[in-house]
Amino acid sequence: MRILTLHCDYIKFFPKIPATKIRDNIEQKWFEYKNVLCCFVAIEENDNENKIEIAVKEILNIFENVKPERIVIYPFVHLTNKPAKLEIAFELIKKLEEKLKEKVETYKAPFGWYKEFEIHVKGHPLAELSRTI
Repeated sequence: MRILTLHCDYIKFFPKIPATKIRDNIEQKWFEYKNVLCCFVAIEENDNENKIEIAVKEILNIFENVKPERIVIYPFVHLTNKPAKLEIAFELIKKLEEKLKEKVETYKAPFGWYKEFEIHVKGHPLAELSRTI
C-alpha cells in the first residue's frame, strides 16, 4: 500500500466519468472539505486487512501531529505499478474508511471514477508525507 498525505486548506472534487465497472454509486456533484488530511491511497498486490490496521495507525499518527479537522481518503491507483485486483482494492479502501471513521471524522472520494479535483496544500514541514505499508 502506498499513501501520500497532504495537509490541505481544502480539497474539492467532482466525479466526472465512471472509470471501472466496480465503483461507488455516487451523485455527480462537487464535494468540498476544508482543513483536511488528504490521504491519496493505492492498494497494492498482497495488501490485506492487516496492512489496513497498520495504515490506520500511520494515518492517525500523522493526523495527531498535523492537527487537521478531518480526513479524506482519495483512492489513487497511480501511486503504484503493482495494483491490487479491483475487487480487493475496492473492499480494502472501504475498510480503511470505516476504521478511520471510528476515530475521526472521515470521508472518501469516490472509488472507480475519473475525478476533477482541486487542492490547496499548506506549506509546513509535515504538510507533505508519504508512507509505504
